Amino acid sequence: MNGEEYDELIEKTATSISKGRDPRLFNARDVALARMFCYAWRSQTIGLFHTIRSRLESLRSTAPSDHTLAETRHTVVLLQQFATWPIPRDFRAALGPLWSYHVLGHRLEQLLAENMSRHPDLSPLCRSLRQLLDDIRTCGGIWVGRCDRVVPERIFQVPGIAVEIQPVVYMEHHSWNVARLGPESVGRTVHKHSRGVEIHLGFSPLHGLTILGDCAAEVEEGYAMPIPVGTPHGFDTLREEIHLLPFIFGSNCYAGWGIFFDVEPVPPPSASLKRVRLNAPEMNGSLYLERELRRLLDHGRPGRFVLCPPERTRSEGIGALELAAVLTENRWHETPDRDVILALWQGRARLETAGSSRALEPGDHVGIPAEVAYELIAQDGPVLCLDARLLDEA
Repeated sequence: MNGEEYDELIEKTATSISKGRDPRLFNARDVALARMFCYAWRSQTIGLFHTIRSRLESLRSTAPSDHTLAETRHTVVLLQQFATWPIPRDFRAALGPLWSYHVLGHRLEQLLAENMSRHPDLSPLCRSLRQLLDDIRTCGGIWVGRCDRVVPERIFQVPGIAVEIQPVVYMEHHSWNVARLGPESVGRTVHKHSRGVEIHLGFSPLHGLTILGDCAAEVEEGYAMPIPVGTPHGFDTLREEIHLLPFIFGSNCYAGWGIFFDVEPVPPPSASLKRVRLNAPEMNGSLYLERELRRLLDHGRPGRFVLCPPERTRSEGIGALELAAVLTENRWHETPDRDVILALWQGRARLETAGSSRALEPGDHVGIPAEVAYELIAQDGPVLCLDARLLDEA
């Protein structure tokens, strides 16, 4: 992709603004692309934007009268604030958030470059931002994230617990993220959310204790653990290597993880944790995920199959996360009534949506906004992907 979709949409938005914000210039494809590009920008709220802001905060005390530095900090704060605005489902997605992201994102790049002569340690962040701008511009609206690697400049250290988070895909009210845990995190990961629900995931190879409430289950293979609101949860790795823990977060009163901070550390009752099987009743319907996915492949019947039903996390005012698997040997298409995050588990596919197309491979994660049609086309055999969406509480 060469950025043609992005450039044309930005040019059309500039023309509309010059004509008094004329909405007649935008068609349905423009609106869909504007929404998709906005969510690509949003994915960096607690990622690169947070890292840049943190570095600027550390420079603030050493250069209190540096006005360029102050403007740079103000610009990145605004970029983070945009994540608190709902993305409209009409032409306003282009005229409002997308245009704001575009203008301020490029202004931030200019300001970082200007600051580098006085603060050369900003140079790596400036390079990372330039790469991000190019990645968004050339993604064709189909932002792809992954959970099997972390980028140091896009990691968020969670206050109060020994967990680092990297955003993967962010939609309106739910997100897919990955937590980075090491041996030093053991006993320091348990926390809870007052207004959010979650599903923790694990993929082989792994070995650790997944914690839910006052219980812990030892896992050595892929799993999914639904987490109701207000329930303490965490993970203690039993391996020496860094463990990457994917998780899905949702809240109809908030947004993706970290947009509105909602983490309460819980002292780990390690000695009193009740050891149970992963699929014990105390684990709230947790399941051996990779076993289920292999079973679906062996069965071979195409369709969408619910793995973690919404009843496991449903809460009034917050909603309910549903995790499903989609299997197709040919084409899978739908126009979802709510945002969807897809994570390809097996097979190669081509995703087509809003006039754009992108090849996907195992480990790729993408977001589809509500009311935007998409088609997943198998390339060389069966395609199996996970499908996460946040439902209403009713």
